[in-house]
Amino acid sequence: MLRSFYNTAAVPEAVCRVDVFNPEVFEKKLGRLGPGYLRCLGDLFEYGSEKEVSRFNECRLKLGKYAVNGASFMQSAQESNKNIMVEGANALMLDVNYSSYPLITSSNTTLGSIISGITLNSKNITGTIGVVKACTARLQEIDREWGTPTGRSRRCGWLDLVVVKFSTSIKYCNFLNLTKLDVLDTVETIKVAIAYKVDCVELEH
Repeated sequence: MLRSFYNTAAVPEAVCRVDVFNPEVFEKKLGRLGPGYLRCLGDLFEYGSEKEVSRFNECRLKLGKYAVNGASFMQSAQESNKNIMVEGANALMLDVNYSSYPLITSSNTTLGSIISGITLNSKNITGTIGVVKACTARLQEIDREWGTPTGRSRRCGWLDLVVVKFSTSIKYCNFLNLTKLDVLDTVETIKVAIAYKVDCVELEH
């Protein structure tokens, strides 16, 4: 369902940040979007435009102090030689273009999307760090992981170096940071995937 809402960014009727601060425009756009999603999602879609408008009326002033012109803000920071650190939220294998489709998120998770997303001058990038888990650990009994947006418990798998190699070939990392080694302390034998085979034929990726 999150993906269904995310795609409004690509249509002319999407609610933009600036619309939140114009109550009349905000209410009109919400009123147009609601019925369409109700037809698509049926009973899964719990929505009321009046309730949403009321909620945003309460937090509009609080949101205002955090809203800036992103392009101007970033330009000023870079011209002032400020230190800028950007952290990605999703792995490459969830990227809308390069992932294990259809198990994807709703956006791009590559360095290129960071550059365009926050108007970062690529010439100012001094280093990129790729973060890799020691295991594709998604089993809540071992590493206590749940999906942030959904709260669902995750699955578990061994470290897949094929995926790591593929990811670094696209993300062009200067460094790799291996995390979660500690959750494997109780595992006697640690397995690592180094290649894929189908019908005894090794695949390139």
